[in-house]
Amino acid sequence: MDEREQKSKGMGCVLVGAMLVFFVFLYVLGIGPASWIAERYPSTEYFLECVYLPVIFTADCWKPMGQVLEWYLNFWHPPAPFPPPPPGTTI
Repeated sequence: MDEREQKSKGMGCVLVGAMLVFFVFLYVLGIGPASWIAERYPSTEYFLECVYLPVIFTADCWKPMGQVLEWYLNFWHPPAPFPPPPPGTTI
């Protein structure tokens, strides 16, 4: 095997590894839009929960991951604003 073939095999492994990391990253980030969809279409909630069960399980078992996931999901589900005061009341 010459040097050129060895380099091309090495680059192929690096490329496949980088793609794998990229797709896992996209999978984890996909939980935000999935939770938004599940909120608006409740019939999809069970399916999406099954799809993202590894992420949910990891967040439950590893506190830092759970905190990051909660922070990220707040972008997709912002906290409800305070209701306006009733008319005629002063603050």
